[in-house]
Amino acid sequence: MIEAGSSIAIVGSRTLEAKELHKKLVEMGVAKNQLMMFGNKVGPWQISIEDDAADIFLPLEKSYLDQAKVVFLCDLARESREAVVEWVRDNGALLVDLSANMDRESGWSDPLLPREQLRNYGLEYILPEPEALYLAYLLKAIPRESLASVDCHIFIPASQRGEAGIQELYNQSINLINFKDIPKDIFGRQVAFNLVPVQETGEGASFAKQVRRFSGMEMRVTRVAVLTPVFHSMTLSAMIQVTDALEAEQALRRLIEPAGIFRLVGDEAWPAPTEAVALDTPVVGVRALSETVLWLWLTYDNIWSGKVGLAARIFEQVREDA
Repeated sequence: MIEAGSSIAIVGSRTLEAKELHKKLVEMGVAKNQLMMFGNKVGPWQISIEDDAADIFLPLEKSYLDQAKVVFLCDLARESREAVVEWVRDNGALLVDLSANMDRESGWSDPLLPREQLRNYGLEYILPEPEALYLAYLLKAIPRESLASVDCHIFIPASQRGEAGIQELYNQSINLINFKDIPKDIFGRQVAFNLVPVQETGEGASFAKQVRRFSGMEMRVTRVAVLTPVFHSMTLSAMIQVTDALEAEQALRRLIEPAGIFRLVGDEAWPAPTEAVALDTPVVGVRALSETVLWLWLTYDNIWSGKVGLAARIFEQVREDA
């Protein structure tokens, strides 16, 4: 039970997700003095000097964290994870983990479940990558015996690298226009006015596991990632191999609108990533390309309808149970 006025911790407060989560919780009626902001490493006071005004975060120590009844993990150093998670469990606080943890093989939570089923996770919620979760939900509309494989391209915005990524993309764009050398500290390459393929390691395998886990279907899933000169919004383009593409398209269209999770676009031009900024609902386009290939286009604001939105949904559901 989350009592009114209980303290809420946000760990990893340097990240863009943490800052937007702070805003979201305040919008939901949480008082600012209830929110405790921590850095991402166990130890003393941490200072963020990435902004013009430096932020000072509370020491990430057990005595401080024990004051919180809800803990959101937005970012946590690998060497600190085990200790912090253990502290939260010992304290009996609600844990919502937004951090990317590619070492995980299973155990992800489904934040889109109805409230009654959401309670079954108890006090620990591990968020999957939103594009994997959303894709899995859409695939469940397709008859199981029809679906053979899914080949995905993920178009990654600069904000996936946090505010530093946004700033570097901006600086690259400005410098290129002015014929100056461009900064490459964050991306390592020119992303402005460019597309850059990402040589992934564990991300593709984790994505496939999550898609199979939440769709409940065994199928071949591939993932190719591309860095894009876009500040916000993640986009997924999937080629879905089926036995009857028209039947699969119709099944998807029947699911999308009533589900209330997605916004379906019709035959008009499908939305560009910039058109999904600040929307709290993913936008979906779908079209049969041939008798056996279905093209699915999914774009969403990677903050508002990404992990921040999903974490806020969990908090809202659990808080209403209190």
